[in-house]
This record gives sequence, structure tokens and C-alpha cells, in this order.
Amino acid sequence: MTTRDEESDPLAGEFEPFRIDVEPARDSVRVAPVGELDLATVDKLRAEIERLRESGFARIVLDLRGVRFLDSTVCGSCSSSTRRRASAARSSS
Repeated sequence: MTTRDEESDPLAGEFEPFRIDVEPARDSVRVAPVGELDLATVDKLRAEIERLRESGFARIVLDLRGVRFLDSTVCGSCSSSTRRRASAARSSS
């Protein structure tokens, strides 16, 4: 898991930059974006999830507890992607 040596102080207007923490387990992997998840950062999240799928992880858990802002277009994009993958999996079986 990614950690920082110094803690930022959001009350003072200091926010840490966007990052993605990854915690692999035996049969799954936890992906935890930290910071603002919006149009400027969603491609980083998509790329990380795709990299993990290509590495063989079939079960990916998206943990949004560290996200302090979530753009509604990101929600729609993620749900569309999930539906496309589910539909492709059904048609290939």
C-alpha cells in the first residue's frame, strides 16, 4: 500500500495529490483511489484496473473511502464499463 511520510491538513487547504493504493490478496485486489476522482484522474484509475485485470485478477474491489470528491460523470463511466464487461463475459461463455 502507498503511504505518505507527512500528512496533509485539509482544514488548512493542503491536499495530497491523487494516488491509487493497491492491496493484492490471494483471489482479489483492493484498489483505493485517494484524492479527487474526476475527469482529470479517472484515466489513471482505468489504466490501473486494466493493468490488474491483465495481470490475472478477476475480482477487483474498488474502495472509494479515500476519495474526497467524485465527479458524477466518473460514476456513469465506471458503471458503463462494468456493464460492458459483464455483457462481454456472458456472451463469451
